[in-house]
Amino acid sequence: VIDRSNNIFENFGSICIVVGVFCTLLGFTGLYGACKESKGCLIIFLILVFVVFILELVAGGLAYGFHNKIEDSVREGMQRTLLLYDGTSDLSKSWDNIQKTLQCCGVQNFTDWENNTLIGNSSVMVPSSCICTLAGGCGSVLLNGTFMQGCFSQVDEEVLKNWKVWGGAAIGFAVVELIGIIFGLISLREVHKSSQYHVA
Repeated sequence: VIDRSNNIFENFGSICIVVGVFCTLLGFTGLYGACKESKGCLIIFLILVFVVFILELVAGGLAYGFHNKIEDSVREGMQRTLLLYDGTSDLSKSWDNIQKTLQCCGVQNFTDWENNTLIGNSSVMVPSSCICTLAGGCGSVLLNGTFMQGCFSQVDEEVLKNWKVWGGAAIGFAVVELIGIIFGLISLREVHKSSQYHVA
């Protein structure tokens, strides 16, 4: 339902793999430098950890700053894909799944379906996934059982929940990186002292 023309959604898994491999190599560089008392490896380790730390701060700032733009992009993607709903495609199944799971209908509300060619030109007001089928009821529904709340607010709420988790994880990573920088500097100082001692 989210517009996949944005490559960040398509390539997220690949990005995570590349970042994971980079962090593993970075860890081995620091470990090797500390165990072998290699000044060069420790300096490379410190520089790279510092660069990652700065990039993380920049990425966090950009993500926070562009939150409204991301919201707008998600809303526009949902509105665009709603028009393509045909009842059988994978996109349609995604819409049906979201509406059933989140108990919502349309983007802003159920009237959005009037703009869809299939629904707008038929006798039904909304897809069947917009109708409450639970015996115990579904909360806010119209007389015919149609969910009143739009899906965008529900999706946005889910994204905000995850946003807090991502923010907490970013702070945790930043703390670990700072600890890595501190230990790297301590190791580098010890290696430097050791090399001066051997020279003397």
